[in-house]
Amino acid sequence: MEHHSNIVPSQLLPERTGAKLVYLPVIGDEELLDLDRLDQVLTSQVKLFTMVHFSNTLGTVKPVAEVRARGNSD
Repeated sequence: MEHHSNIVPSQLLPERTGAKLVYLPVIGDEELLDLDRLDQVLTSQVKLFTMVHFSNTLGTVKPVAEVRARGNSD
């Protein structure tokens, strides 16, 4: 679901720093982000979170405002 220009740097970062790369699963026939899982993954230990806003392959628009709001809960 991520664009190549976003996923490649995300894959290189753990190799260079030892960071842990975690993917947020997609659910349903529409392949929407599993936002319930986001609440488990996006903890105060997370230093970097990346995502594309719009998929030019699948045509899906990610809920950026909702993801941002959940990330500000700490």
